Amino acid sequence: MIARHSTSKIYVYQVITLGFYFLYWCKRSGQELNSYYGHKLVPTFWWLILPFGAIWWMWQYTMALSDYSRGRIKQEDTFFLFVLITYGWEIILNIFSSFPFNILNSHLSKTGAAVGYIAFIYIVTVMGCAFFSSLVQRKLNGLACPTPLPADKTYSPKVA
Repeated sequence: MIARHSTSKIYVYQVITLGFYFLYWCKRSGQELNSYYGHKLVPTFWWLILPFGAIWWMWQYTMALSDYSRGRIKQEDTFFLFVLITYGWEIILNIFSSFPFNILNSHLSKTGAAVGYIAFIYIVTVMGCAFFSSLVQRKLNGLACPTPLPADKTYSPKVA
């Protein structure tokens, strides 16, 4: 069973650890899902470090999460939210990046503007990951305890 955690602590830990708490949260919740099902359903969290590996890992994670919640947490919705928060803002930022950073360029040196841009991207990423993990954790906290799987039944993933 997945443990209950405070969603406000997720934001605090995410800021204190400079974003590394998201990796820990993914690792911990993936291990809890694997222990619930009795075998490795969610792959190792090291896949999160690879750009497209993170997408595959999150697809596997949301599939297990959807089955764990008996369909109350939708796989497609949770996966889309992850992609939107982690990759979608980068596309939007690239489209609109000229406006705020032209202002920075006019008042700061090129180095200062670059540092400001990198800091902005980092802050948005850290807070986006905190937002995603707190939303999923809030949904998990609201679930009634699911009944354990029978000892003779093993999980087999859905085939799309």
